[in-house]
Amino acid sequence: MAEDWGGCQATSRWQVGWGYCRRHTFYVGFVMRRLLLVLGVLSGVLLMPVLASASTNWSAAVALSEAGQSAYVPLVAMSADGTTQTITWYRYDGADLRVQATTSADSGQTWSDVETLSEVGQGAWYPEMAMSADGTTQTITWRRYDGANWRVQTTNGDF
Repeated sequence: MAEDWGGCQATSRWQVGWGYCRRHTFYVGFVMRRLLLVLGVLSGVLLMPVLASASTNWSAAVALSEAGQSAYVPLVAMSADGTTQTITWYRYDGADLRVQATTSADSGQTWSDVETLSEVGQGAWYPEMAMSADGTTQTITWRRYDGANWRVQTTNGDF
């Protein structure tokens, strides 16, 4: 018995019962989203290709994170028109995991200097972010360990 889940074909009740298509779709999306992460880990630099137009023409990759320090889990937020884009990630600086971010105000053609948002001496990771439709207000949150407890921190940016 086959069931169609939007392009994913489940061929057995086991696959349907265990959510095969949902997991398969998630896995494929996960792999695609992590392609840049893997390239960055291999090279030690977070890479961000910039879409040159609405076609399939991509610009050359731009290194955003510092060479020699591993960077993980890049996330992108962008304004409704795509002009303002912010990328956040966390990196290992040799002692702690730190949350960093950079912003572009010209559709990813140039990027601001990278800012380290989290505090020294307390590991911080898993940043999340949101941006207003016009790109003028952004919020980034992350979790950190203060030595005894997990804490949530946030920062806001106006651009």
